[in-house]
Amino acid sequence: MSTTTFPPRILVVEDEYLQALVNMLIRGGFTVGGVESVEAAIEALEKPNGYDLVLLDMRMKNTKHPSKPNEAGLNVLRWIANYLPNLPVIILTAYGTRPNTLECVELGAVGYLHKKEPRDLIPFVNHVLERRMGKMASDRAEHRDALLARDVEKSRVVQQAVLPSQIRLNCGLAVAGRNIRALGVSCDIYDFFHLSNPERIGFFVCDVRGHGVGPGLVAMRLSGVFRLAMRLNWPLENLDYQLHQTVAEMNFDDIWAEGIVGVLNIDCKIIEMMVAGGRPPSLVSPGRQVWAGDKERFGLAWGMPNRDISPPKLDRLSFQPGQSALFYTDGILDEVDSNGERFGNARLADAHRASTPSDAQQLCDGVLYDCIDFTSLNRALTENGLILAPKDDLTVLALHWNNQQALSA
Repeated sequence: MSTTTFPPRILVVEDEYLQALVNMLIRGGFTVGGVESVEAAIEALEKPNGYDLVLLDMRMKNTKHPSKPNEAGLNVLRWIANYLPNLPVIILTAYGTRPNTLECVELGAVGYLHKKEPRDLIPFVNHVLERRMGKMASDRAEHRDALLARDVEKSRVVQQAVLPSQIRLNCGLAVAGRNIRALGVSCDIYDFFHLSNPERIGFFVCDVRGHGVGPGLVAMRLSGVFRLAMRLNWPLENLDYQLHQTVAEMNFDDIWAEGIVGVLNIDCKIIEMMVAGGRPPSLVSPGRQVWAGDKERFGLAWGMPNRDISPPKLDRLSFQPGQSALFYTDGILDEVDSNGERFGNARLADAHRASTPSDAQQLCDGVLYDCIDFTSLNRALTENGLILAPKDDLTVLALHWNNQQALSA
């Protein structure tokens, strides 16, 4: 829904403690509806007046698949992600382990709450509503937030349309990327492309800074430029210049893009890259992690004024079977806890070293999970309720070369 009612309307989807939760929320001043199944939840959400927040149990009655109670909550969450993407969802759990964190965050969940700890319910719900939609002090503020939410969702639709899937090659090399959305302050993008003659992988990771729909449009245009350049075999210096010109010529106020564009030449086992305002990649060999690249060759972001003063220069890295490389946007490093402590380089390096995946996708998932787990645990409003959604987009792209597969290929 695009506007917020007062008092806020909350839908509780739960089949064990439903009445107790509903009564508590009513006493807290909310308008509350309650249902006990997937079908009833979707029927309630389809009604015209709508809701401002959903409390969703991940394990409840699953009439279509009684033996799979875990899928019931995910089915509701997937439906909300498809049809009501701006509707915040708090996951309810009564179990010792948390739900599938990455999948829940990607589908729009903003936090989770232990339903057996009712004292935390009202402050946690208030905190999520304030963080997600503002305090709604006036009709004007409500209208402003509704317009921003609409622009952000347009940006997200554009962003998701250009994200590729994983590539695995017979030589044991895999490339993958993953993006976890924030509440809507910027727009990250990644892309990669498999080329032949000679065989190589082109890759691109950037953070488009700005607000509203503009970053999404810039990201889509940059991805198109990247893919055209890969097909036409442009030198990276030419591609870097064209990416800068593309952002500058779109004439959005206060929008620029930081990132890395590069090519892995598989036969030569060399990564060529250009870093435009981005972060150095993490490179892991068996038992060792380094921050790769020559910082003296890094340059200013695409679209920045006076960029000609300090453009990036071509940098080259050796990349061998048995190694993995991680490219990322600064949201990973800059996620903070309630005390202002950053996830930072050291934790990212530890997460990369600790991930011993069979493919690049597992490496991406492991790093993102570690980041969200750290910041969620430390950003908790209460002992029993955690905020999941990151403050900035979290984006990673991984190259992983399986040593054993490469030697046997």
